[in-house]
Amino acid sequence: MFKRLVFLLLGLPSTLAMTTSASAQDLIDERRAWVADVQEQDYFYWERFFYRLDNPGEFPMPQEWYRPSEMLLGEPGTPFPYRSSGDSKLSPETVAAINDYVLPRRTGVLYIAHEGEIVHQAFGDGFHAGSLVAVRSITKSLNSVMIGIAINEGYIESVDDPIGRYLPEWSDDPRGEITIRQVLHMASGLETVPMIIEPDNKTVRLAEGSDVFAAALAYEIAGPPDQSWSLNQVDTQLLGMIIEQATGQRFATYMSEKLWRPMGLGTATVNVDGKYGNARTFCCMRARAVDLVKIGQMMIDNGVWQGRQIVPQQWIAEMLKPSPANPKFGLHTFLGWGPGEEKPAIAPNNNEPYRVDDVFYFLGGATITLWMIPSQDLVIFRWGDDPPDWESSMVPNLVLDDLMAGAQ
Repeated sequence: MFKRLVFLLLGLPSTLAMTTSASAQDLIDERRAWVADVQEQDYFYWERFFYRLDNPGEFPMPQEWYRPSEMLLGEPGTPFPYRSSGDSKLSPETVAAINDYVLPRRTGVLYIAHEGEIVHQAFGDGFHAGSLVAVRSITKSLNSVMIGIAINEGYIESVDDPIGRYLPEWSDDPRGEITIRQVLHMASGLETVPMIIEPDNKTVRLAEGSDVFAAALAYEIAGPPDQSWSLNQVDTQLLGMIIEQATGQRFATYMSEKLWRPMGLGTATVNVDGKYGNARTFCCMRARAVDLVKIGQMMIDNGVWQGRQIVPQQWIAEMLKPSPANPKFGLHTFLGWGPGEEKPAIAPNNNEPYRVDDVFYFLGGATITLWMIPSQDLVIFRWGDDPPDWESSMVPNLVLDDLMAGAQ
């Protein structure tokens, strides 16, 4: 029966099922060559490539675009507590001003947490508390969190280790001399390739290709490390590869065990490539927005979540040290432009400084932002598109103005 089914699928006459005639073998060989040719053409890559080409600037990408993916398995934990509006330190006028600003500007989800409790939430059409949202380059900053955990557990000896120690393909290559710290600073010296939708563009191959590891290892040195900063996609992809090599675990498995489950976060996804199922770690995670708020609260509480040390306190301090090539960027973490400072050369969608000088944030695209403000015990997460008139400091400053006025 099985042989008969195989021949039916090949389009062969059933009478051939028990023969090995030359004509049957020729047809089998022809079909086998056709399958090999389709594989060589890399169907998965071209499907993604043409979708991107035909839908430039689409936001959000459809759910299907994030497939294949691997699950980040969380465990039900204590819900993030909510504070009733009557007990909130945010005035009704400020809440109204925030909603009037964010909701007409392509915002899907907004959370504001103060003193460990959610004091305001807002959802655009089609979004709710359980929605999985694509956090884009916030995935990058989570790589930094995982590097700190891996160092603390002894899998990585030092943030100043050369990356060739963990990437065997570069163990005897000049690129292997770049340090993990330089990669975390986004100042590795590797070439920065703008994404132009052309088949052999290296960043397109990184984002859409079926072998993300091979795409990352194709990047060449463009200059010395620590001399210039750029939001270089390949730097973070290398971090994810280092985490896997150092720990001997898949990226999603390690993140599940060390971050998602200990914090009681909900199920999330990591995008993987189509050929080997390797994690695409520079972008494209999907998670519940409230879980990003929990991570933000853990960060401002020195790595502690509900009494448990998730990330070493000293690592968070390292993440917030200005880097040589960009004083407003730490270890895969943006540092806010504070009062009295000149506007930095790199301030994404930021025309006004923040009201306080200890703002730091994870950024996805230009406007998916997780703001963390330890001095005010404040975490804000906004998920949405980047309209032309979006001002990144607007929502945090509305909240800060209200809180600081109430404290006087």
